[in-house]
Amino acid sequence: MPSALIEYPCVWKEKRKQEWPFDAKADGLFMQCESHNDRVVYFTQLTESKGGVCSVGETVQLDPATFALMPRLFAT
Repeated sequence: MPSALIEYPCVWKEKRKQEWPFDAKADGLFMQCESHNDRVVYFTQLTESKGGVCSVGETVQLDPATFALMPRLFAT
C-alpha cells in the first residue's frame, strides 16, 4: 500500500532516524507478510523526478512490532 494513501496508522511518523531511515514525507510502498511462523514488514521508497518519472528506491526490512499496519493474522 502506498504510504501517501495511509491515513491511519501512520506508523512511520515521529520515529527516530535509527528506526525510520527515510524522510518523514517519503512516499513508498509498505509490504507486510504473515505466516504461522514469521512476520515481516518491508518499505520500498518511491521517488518522482520533476519530469514525472517514478523511480524505485531502497527497500528496507522494518521491525514488525513497530511498523506493522495490520494486526497479527495468525495466533501465536
